[in-house]
This record gives sequence, structure tokens and C-alpha cells, in this order.
Amino acid sequence: MARAGALVLLSVPVLLAFLFVRAFGVNSLFADQWMIAGNIERVVNGSFSLSEIWASHHEHVIVFPRLVMIGLGFLTNYDVRFEMYVVAASLAATMLVYFLAFRRDFTGSIWFFAPVAFLAMSLRQHGNMLWGFQITLVFALLFSVLTFFLLDRLRRDDVSESRAFPLAILAAFVATFSSAPGLLAWPIGFVHLLLIRAKKKLVLAWGGFGAAVWTVYFGILVEGAGGNSPFESLARPLASADFFVTLLGGAMFGERSLAHGAGIVIAALVAVGFSLVLLRGSFGEDAFWMSVIFFSLFSLAFVTAGRLDSGVEQALLSRYATFSIPATVGAYILLAKAVFAAGRSSAAFAAFGVIFVFIIASLPFAYLDGIRGGEHIRAGREEAVAVLSEYEERPDAEIEAAHGWEGISGRAAALDRLGYGIFAEGSGAR
Repeated sequence: MARAGALVLLSVPVLLAFLFVRAFGVNSLFADQWMIAGNIERVVNGSFSLSEIWASHHEHVIVFPRLVMIGLGFLTNYDVRFEMYVVAASLAATMLVYFLAFRRDFTGSIWFFAPVAFLAMSLRQHGNMLWGFQITLVFALLFSVLTFFLLDRLRRDDVSESRAFPLAILAAFVATFSSAPGLLAWPIGFVHLLLIRAKKKLVLAWGGFGAAVWTVYFGILVEGAGGNSPFESLARPLASADFFVTLLGGAMFGERSLAHGAGIVIAALVAVGFSLVLLRGSFGEDAFWMSVIFFSLFSLAFVTAGRLDSGVEQALLSRYATFSIPATVGAYILLAKAVFAAGRSSAAFAAFGVIFVFIIASLPFAYLDGIRGGEHIRAGREEAVAVLSEYEERPDAEIEAAHGWEGISGRAAALDRLGYGIFAEGSGAR
């Protein structure tokens, strides 16, 4: 009964995320989705080239998200709300991977996973949940975490390396060609294999595959990526530290001072978690959670390098919470495991108590922030629908301002001819 009750509780944040999309999702293309609309139009008229699938988008190569979005476009008459549900499902799948790793390694009650479930599905990620193009980011997270989970299984005798290792390579490949943070799956995976003392041939093979994939990736980016140089952040260490810490605290709060303070607390708790791993010598046992933390921290370092010139307010955008949350999740599990380990210390109890209370106390802020953000996004998207439904009469500048993209008029006419998007039968827009 207790286990059944716990599983019901763990399903609540997943249900809330899908209900959130249902309540606030609007069938309105926004910004980069107009690029996908162009892809769909060219597929229909026969001018689409396979090279477009591999085309870079700023610093990202979005092969797999592009394929999913184009496929969904044809299946749903390009109702972008279905993309939002894919985002929510991807976050739920990431939570499931965390749960499987938790059940495999943790000796405590299943109830201890509840904070992780609510964090992983937190509405602080509302910007991603309500914008289907963010499949790019959640795929990079999901398949990177899946990569580490599969690699971690190599340390178990009951799983053949002939199955887990190829699947890990495939997952890392999908992560890489979803968005730039997926590149991290390879170097972190390499360190993961060293931590679990994998066979030398596997370590060398992973390094070889990773080097090849990185070479291909950066070969695609021959024109260079958008954003400022990463070396610019090195010249501004204090501003970079402030931006990074605010990003880290953005997992919980959308207000600057709260996010900054939370970031400092999370960084300290991550350091305590790593220290306890070092003292216990449990590198192999805790490799998965360490890899999750590394992925989060290095992803945030990438964001800091690329967005520092936009100002610290950029660090509060909800889209980045998706990459901040794994660090808190990893720290929480490391500390929980230390509490239940043999020879546990008072420091482990204290640190776990702090992070447990901290997460629980932050949830109301995160969910209220998500609801406010959802209302704001819904209002903006509904206004965009009203503008686009009259695209023949409205000035181009007004249409472009409402949708965050240039050159929309031609593509709006194409969607109208196809009966896609807001022009689909039964959409209620016209």
C-alpha cells in the first residue's frame, strides 16, 4: 500500500505537466517554428533537400528534433500543441530514467524520490513546455541522461556489453544531433567509463566514436555559431560567476535575488556531495549521478559563455531551468545515498536535510512562476493567432513582431493553402 501510494504521488507532477500544456498551450507558431514550416512547405512542393536535415541552426545541429517536428507537422496538420506534449513526455521520460537509476542503487524508501519527480517536471520549465521547438533542448537532456544510464549498466554482471554499449552510442548520437549540449554526452561518457573501470577496449572505442562525432558536428558548423566568443566570459570572471550561479538557481526560482542565492546553496551542496563520494570512494557506484551533475554544470557553462553579453536577466529565462535542474537532482541523490550508506556522517545528514527542505520549500515558487509564465505566454500566442488569421490585411511588421520571425507572410499563405496550423479545419481561428 505504501509503495502504491508513493507511485501515485510520483505520477502527480507528470499529470500536472500535461494538464499545464492543455491549459496554456496555443496552436500558434512562434519564432523558429516558422523555419520548420518552411521545411514542411518544401517537402510538399518537392523542393526539400536532405541536406536541410543536417543544416546547422545557430550553434545547434537539430537533426532528430527537426525530423520529429516535420513528421508531427504532417500527422497533425502542424498543430504545434502536439510538439508541446512531446516536450512534456520527454521530461517525463527523463524522470523515469532517474527513477530507474534510483531504484537500482538506493536502499531507502521510494518516497525519497518524490522531490526528484517534482523537480524534473517543474513548471519552472514553462518556456520549454509551451514552445514545441524546445524539443531540441529536452532531447539533448533525455538522451544524454539515457547515455549515462546505459553506460552505468556496464558495471553490472547481468547486462551484456554487446547490448548496453551500442545503445549508449546511439543515445549519445541522438543527443548530439538534437542541440549543442548533447555534445557533452561524449566527454562525460568517457569519464563515466573511467569511473566505473570499464574495459579498456570500451573506453578507447567510446573515445574514438566521440572524436568522430565531434569532428562531423563542427564540420557542419563551418560558418561559425551565433553568440559571443566563449573566451569573452574568461575576460569577465565576476560577471560570468554571477551569471552561472543565477542560472544554477534558476532551477527553482525565476526572481533574480532568489535564484542567485539558490545557486550558491546548490553549488555548495554539490561540493558536499562530491566530497562525500570522495571520502567513501564510491566513484563507480555514484558515477551516474556524478555524470548527471557534470552534464548540468557544463551545459550551464556553455550557456554562460554564449549568453553573458545579454545580461544576467537572460539567466532567469525558464528555458535554461531544464539544464539547471539535473545538478540539483544529482546532488540530492548523492546526499540521500550518503545518509543510507555504511559509516554515514552527521555532515551527510545535515546536508541532506538542507537540500530536502530547500527543494520542498522552492516548489510553490516554481509552480506559481510557471502558472504566471503560462498565462503570459498564452496571452501572447492568442494575440499572435488573431494577427495571423488576418495576415492578408495586416502589415508584415505587425505579423513579424507578434511571431518573433521575419518573412512570415509567404509562409502564412502556404500554411493557408495547405490547411495547416491555425488554418486547419476545426482550429477555430477562421
